[in-house]
Amino acid sequence: MADYPRIAQVVLDTKDARGLAEFYRRLFGLEYRESDTPPPPGEPDDLDWLVLRNPHGGPQLAFQQTEGVQPSTWPDASVPQMFHLDTVVATKAELETQKQRALLLVLTACRQEKHEPAATAAAITFDGGDYANAAAKLAHGKRLALVLDCTGCHRADLQGQNVTRDDPKYGEMNAPNLTLKLPEYSDAEFVKLMHDGEPKDGREFWFMPVETFQFLSDRDRDALLAYLRKFKPAGKQLPPIRKGKGFYEDVERGFGNSTQQVARYRAEPLPDLGEQHAKGRYLAQAVCAACHNSQLQGYPGFTPNLDIAGAYSAAELETLLTTGKGKSKPDLGMMSEMSRDVFSHFTPAERQAIIGYVKARADRNAK
Repeated sequence: MADYPRIAQVVLDTKDARGLAEFYRRLFGLEYRESDTPPPPGEPDDLDWLVLRNPHGGPQLAFQQTEGVQPSTWPDASVPQMFHLDTVVATKAELETQKQRALLLVLTACRQEKHEPAATAAAITFDGGDYANAAAKLAHGKRLALVLDCTGCHRADLQGQNVTRDDPKYGEMNAPNLTLKLPEYSDAEFVKLMHDGEPKDGREFWFMPVETFQFLSDRDRDALLAYLRKFKPAGKQLPPIRKGKGFYEDVERGFGNSTQQVARYRAEPLPDLGEQHAKGRYLAQAVCAACHNSQLQGYPGFTPNLDIAGAYSAAELETLLTTGKGKSKPDLGMMSEMSRDVFSHFTPAERQAIIGYVKARADRNAK
């Protein structure tokens, strides 16, 4: 028998148990108890007691639904704090980074409370996201590995490669062997990487476009993970990336590490152009924004502002996305290569949704 009781968890009363739990889950990298995970889209979420666990051990956080909570007016003393959490970081620079993360999480919660369009509508998926069995789920994941260019960087066998091998001055951007890396990750850790850009070992993370993958719907992300997990461990692991002159030039253009990119894209989502363009926005945010920046404004010296879509007819954009043939010249370099190898795997409906969205955006910006 122990001499003293131990602290199992800290309990927070709240008018919105799920909303507050989601804030702290994402802020601190916590995980739900299995029985407390959010229900599938469209199903009621009526739990009034939720528990978050720390995967590294230590006390838990719990959230109790109650209607009697008065929000604190701190630093004004009218309604005192009564309770708060003290947290620590190692440096002032990290303090600023975490402060910005917290503010972005609050901003996201406020948008959702006001029923503003969320960055990702859970009901929207790539075509095939309505899979009803395991085989269809794997088939959907396989196609997503193509259209999200996972296989372009990690190879079709997922054993990785140096994706900048033809440009030595850039450095060595080694996309790792996923057949060896993925078994090290639980599903929850993979979701955290995809959503927050934070690998489980805490290292600075570059190059993988998690800034756009964060917007994937649950069904799309789950299908992709199911397909990637099909591959048995094989081959050798590649060394860490080596940053060269070209890499630092991209940093000057505005590219950041994964947590910086995720935060910026989350704060600067693509404009909502109405329900008729909701799917096109979802697809463009998951794919086009990886190269054309958070709001498709382009990166100086790398990719153009997609206002250029206004100079194309819908038929000309269809040709570009299927054959890689541009309007001004047949070969548009990387865009033509991506069209032939990646975008050609879009369904016709997906291409039309993207074309409709980028042209509507270009027309709006031209006014």
